[in-house]
Amino acid sequence: MATLSQLESVRDLALKIGNHEDYCVVCDFIRRWKSDGALTGPQQLYFNVISARNTPLIFEASQNFTTMLQDPDLKPEIWAVCKYYSGSQYWRPEQIAKKILAWYVAEDLKAKGADAPDMPLPTYSQFLSMFDNKYANKIRENVRAPRLWDVGDLVQIRKGSAGEVRDANGVPKYNHELVGGLRTVEGWTARDDHRELPFLWDVPCTILEITDKVGRPLDYNAKRGSTRYYKLLALGQIHPFLAMERDLKKVVKKRIS
Repeated sequence: MATLSQLESVRDLALKIGNHEDYCVVCDFIRRWKSDGALTGPQQLYFNVISARNTPLIFEASQNFTTMLQDPDLKPEIWAVCKYYSGSQYWRPEQIAKKILAWYVAEDLKAKGADAPDMPLPTYSQFLSMFDNKYANKIRENVRAPRLWDVGDLVQIRKGSAGEVRDANGVPKYNHELVGGLRTVEGWTARDDHRELPFLWDVPCTILEITDKVGRPLDYNAKRGSTRYYKLLALGQIHPFLAMERDLKKVVKKRIS
């Protein structure tokens, strides 16, 4: 069971780190401990969780939080994780991600000599809760992965991946909708005015750009590639679109003969 000195130590660390919710909870635990001489079972379990995110090591790291955010090796990973969560349905990580993205925008403006407000950051512990979990770690692994293709390469879309493609603005495209001016639906479900168009997976595409956008938090596949999005243009078309690296493959020779 937690001692009074342990409770007070974690309380002080929470205050220094900026975890105000944890600070208030531990203050309440201290009052309860002084009254009853011990924490209840559920309180002890919750205190164990709080103490794990308010340690001397985390306090030291929190002192260099802004420096870490600008680390050239970590920044692409942080940016990709924030972009994923900023558009997610998970409220708490979404709010954390939006704060960090707003901070990046303001700092970039300052670096260019423009006036920008000092944007607030989440606490370091809040940042870790978003950046160091099983979903975020999959995104980070895909960001670190080596690229399989270069700008200018000719590739082809895997047939089974048509549901993962997006338009040039990153908006998902579904079933009956055209992608890059080409159709993705076979048989009677296709619209009548689309049935004479080629299929997306039958037309070679040129890589126009390798974006910083990463798709869903999927496990990295060394053979097929990462979930990083590439901007593509199908031959003979004028509308670019986005597809994940793992959904690209070498062009079948008969397609370019």
